[in-house]
Amino acid sequence: MSALNTAESEHASRAAQLLESYQPAAGVFDELSDAGGVRPRWRDVLDAFAAMGPEGTRAAQDKAQRLLAENGVTFIAQGERSRPWHLDLFPLLMDPKEWAAIELGVIQRARLLNALLVDLYGEQRVLKDKVLPPGLVFGNPQFLRPCASIGVRDNLHLHFVAFDLGRSADGRWWVLSDRTQAPSGAGYALENRVVSSQSLPEVFAERNVRRLASFFRSFTQRFLSLGNSDTPLAVFLSPGQATQNYFEHAYLARYLGFSVVEGSDLTVRDDRVYLKTVEGLKPVDLIMRRISAELCDPLELRTDSMVGVPGLLQAARARKVVIGNALGSGLVESDAFLSFLPSLSRHFFDEDLTLPSVATWWCGQPRERDHVLQHLDDLVVHRISSAWSLFGSGRGSLVSAETTAEERERLVHAVERAGHDFVGQEPATLSVAPAWSGASSLTAVPITLRVYVAATDKGYEVMPGGLTRLAVGLDPRAQWLEAGDVSKDTWVLSDQPVEQFSLLAQRQASQRLHRGGHILRDPIPQRASLDREQDVDPDVAAVDGDALEHPDVLDRLADLGVEHLPERLPDLCLAGHGSSLRGRVRFPSAGGVPGGD
Repeated sequence: MSALNTAESEHASRAAQLLESYQPAAGVFDELSDAGGVRPRWRDVLDAFAAMGPEGTRAAQDKAQRLLAENGVTFIAQGERSRPWHLDLFPLLMDPKEWAAIELGVIQRARLLNALLVDLYGEQRVLKDKVLPPGLVFGNPQFLRPCASIGVRDNLHLHFVAFDLGRSADGRWWVLSDRTQAPSGAGYALENRVVSSQSLPEVFAERNVRRLASFFRSFTQRFLSLGNSDTPLAVFLSPGQATQNYFEHAYLARYLGFSVVEGSDLTVRDDRVYLKTVEGLKPVDLIMRRISAELCDPLELRTDSMVGVPGLLQAARARKVVIGNALGSGLVESDAFLSFLPSLSRHFFDEDLTLPSVATWWCGQPRERDHVLQHLDDLVVHRISSAWSLFGSGRGSLVSAETTAEERERLVHAVERAGHDFVGQEPATLSVAPAWSGASSLTAVPITLRVYVAATDKGYEVMPGGLTRLAVGLDPRAQWLEAGDVSKDTWVLSDQPVEQFSLLAQRQASQRLHRGGHILRDPIPQRASLDREQDVDPDVAAVDGDALEHPDVLDRLADLGVEHLPERLPDLCLAGHGSSLRGRVRFPSAGGVPGGD
């Protein structure tokens, strides 16, 4: 046998070995293969991983985890402390035609939800024409009555929205939930892309994968155009470092060129929002909020809020600041609206809904409530007022095999007494996709796909990618809204040349904030906050004193190992002398080629 034949035989053997443990459950859609074998779009990627061999695959996985650790990618699950982010390096591949259909569906949905918010906080024609029952709106705690008097610029309530999708056994995509309050995960999707493209440089470069940067550029351009000045100041309003996905707030803000701030960093004077900096107050034109709307202003909304900005609502009412998403937009995030969207689409657009929602019954209506109560064991039943979590255990059913007769009776009474706060939903069977199980084999894991849509100068546009999340268990029929802390990059393939534009190379200026008597720059992730020196060892980064003044940066630098750090640095920084200091930090080598986007 020739050497060439031997190499081909070994390659085929490795490819077969990858799929030895890949056994999708019966009755679910398999993203990788069909009755005819591996789907065409997956074949060359599968071959590329087979060519890498177990050692190459293990090296790529180790590099990805090292990059995530170096970049400080973390999240805080509900009731837990901060923990590392996990990325499965085998991407989800999307066919161009299939992705075009998803784009049409989610753009229509974004337009619909925005039109609905315009009406509900305006003329309320859908209530007067009895398209929606009043209890669906007025019984929802996210209907913020003080926001009805706010005139939203360009009638644009939704600047950035997300939709969770799942694929049924027949191959059709369904919308599991709409995320309109303050959608999470786009920053993690971006970091997944950067890490995966650096860990798999050849595999990524040889595929015609659409980039993410042009999407964020289009969104930023549109958002900044809504400002009141030629040089508008935009900020990311975050609850703070103890929040679940603070890393994402800081990372995405830095990427877009915004300053990430907390409520205490802002003040309102004469209906104008200002940012507190060491140079004095600076007028803020635009706010991307990552705080629930009811917590944004303790004067007119939740009076017990400690993370909001007193007077923010009046500033928005006076049109002195643009807030994205508009205050009150979390109203249509409720699952109770899902069953009404088809009729609303016909009402507003005279169109059928392109992407269907998972079957939902709102218990605020007698017939629907009776249906839910009669099928408690067959439906996913939950409160619509329960909090969403991107990385928690999801919103499972209040009824399970472990539910006692007493608990069941209490639930029935609760639904009968306050049906407007409950929905029943048909369980969805999720599709499965390949995920790494070790370095030499793949396993079939249920997935959900979060897709992001942003308002741009051309209308709503879809991010050509998304956050693919792996479900907690291997049963695709188990509580379908549960998602684990493992995700994967989503590669949308293109049959046209892709734009190579990148935002990563653009240096963004940060604001030096004045908080609690101390001076600090806006908090940013470890590596994003460090400026590369071009004339020194490439594994050495220069750090100016302003960045070092932040205690989280000090802790992270200590974990990484700091060389030649000036003595008494914390004391000097707290005394306000940090701006004159410089230190050097040696990082583990990242190697490879610059990542995409």
